[in-house]
Amino acid sequence: LREPWPDADRPMDFRTCYVGQAILRQGQNPYDDTTLKRGWQHIVQQENLVSKTQPGLPNLPFLYPPWAAALFGLTVGQLPYAVAWPLWLVLALFSLGLLAKLWSMVLRAENAPAIPWWQFLVAAVALKGTVPALLAGQPTFVALALGVGALALGSRGASLSSADTDKEMTAETIVATNSTDAGKQVQLFVLAGLLLGLVAFKVTLLLPFAAWFLWKRQWLTLAVAALVVILLGAVAWHWAAFPTDLIPTYQHLLALVRSQSFDPRTPNYPLTQGMTLRLELGNVLEWLRPGSSAWHWPLHAALWLTAGLRLVALRRQSQPLADWYIFLVIGT
Repeated sequence: LREPWPDADRPMDFRTCYVGQAILRQGQNPYDDTTLKRGWQHIVQQENLVSKTQPGLPNLPFLYPPWAAALFGLTVGQLPYAVAWPLWLVLALFSLGLLAKLWSMVLRAENAPAIPWWQFLVAAVALKGTVPALLAGQPTFVALALGVGALALGSRGASLSSADTDKEMTAETIVATNSTDAGKQVQLFVLAGLLLGLVAFKVTLLLPFAAWFLWKRQWLTLAVAALVVILLGAVAWHWAAFPTDLIPTYQHLLALVRSQSFDPRTPNYPLTQGMTLRLELGNVLEWLRPGSSAWHWPLHAALWLTAGLRLVALRRQSQPLADWYIFLVIGT
């Protein structure tokens, strides 16, 4: 309730994506911090916006892959920024509700215990980072809705092949039914691949979803997703006047980001990392004891090992392990 009312600067995560795609469409390099800031000033002057902050370092540079810029450029990037950012906030809020509904569909498809969708929504809103992330235009909400939508379609397609056929059907009816189910299954897998390919604009979220489809051996879905990424990448490559500069400039920008101080007592501490620092378990060490970054990887390794051993123990006890349960462990 204390969050300030959003203005043109408030959806800072979306603003970075919008400015990045605008720069790439003009044949410039969105990973160059000076170019990113200059692109935002051009938008501010062109649309007569009031802006008090800048995108890029030290807070939010454009670190998305080129095909993410192509996706934004082919959709909301076609709209003026003054129209795009309120629309994106509405889309993020809609995605949060859709995410809760889709996840309950995944559980039903996996024959897991039913949980009402509104309980997911209440749990999400209860997290202290949800509302600020919504107002910041965080693309995670849309990416998660797309990813869980792909899971729901993939689960539905898999359930068609495992459904029992009525023994009283004639041979002709069984063949016709199987043919119809096979056609529906292909359609569902293709649609799931389309959604999965769109999730690829946020690569860190793509990985657990892709791992789920690997686990289910749904190769058609993965192939369609790869095709979507290739097509979006080709669009981005076409827009870039100097594509050979994209990768080295990105690497240089990443080095600058990593060299930033994550000690909140230093003047160069990026303010937008404050919430992340308090929410991510690995960074709690840095908060309690600055300079303890070397402890992060053994901590995370211990957590992964513990979760993996727990799954193995349940499997040895012959307890059924739903795919969604394994997905949650890997995704977390």
